[in-house]
Amino acid sequence: MADTAGATPVVRPSLRASLRSWRTGIAAAVLIAPLPGNGIEAAPMLWAAVAGHGVKMAEAFALIPLPDGRTSAVDPATALTDAMHYVQDGRGGLVARGAARDRIAADIRAADIHDVIVGPMGARTEMVAFFRDLFGRPPESVGGVEIWRDVNVAGVVPAT
Repeated sequence: MADTAGATPVVRPSLRASLRSWRTGIAAAVLIAPLPGNGIEAAPMLWAAVAGHGVKMAEAFALIPLPDGRTSAVDPATALTDAMHYVQDGRGGLVARGAARDRIAADIRAADIHDVIVGPMGARTEMVAFFRDLFGRPPESVGGVEIWRDVNVAGVVPAT
């Protein structure tokens, strides 16, 4: 049996209602934390389905073809996903600087991410702080989630 300690909550009635509030203003390409990774962290896909969202998720739990012909159950590692996994795995907060910040910004552009959502998860405070630092602004709080909209326009700000 999988270890579910610290797992992301699935849809509760109060969360279901708040998910529907995401619909207004959510762009086509969305990054949702937590990332899937161990088979039990697929909650963001369930949240989107319950809310009736037809969004393009920058990450998902699926068999994904790799350049070498093999498949993977998670997205190929990038600077962005490595940083997010570091935070969500409870290894502490993370502040990206220098070349790492540049690679994360490039990953966000390459995936054409428009909005970033941090939902219920372990290490939520640290994940929100990570994105707040990247985008240089606080998120919008909507129905129990934190959203940074239009990150494809505003981008990652220079480190302070």
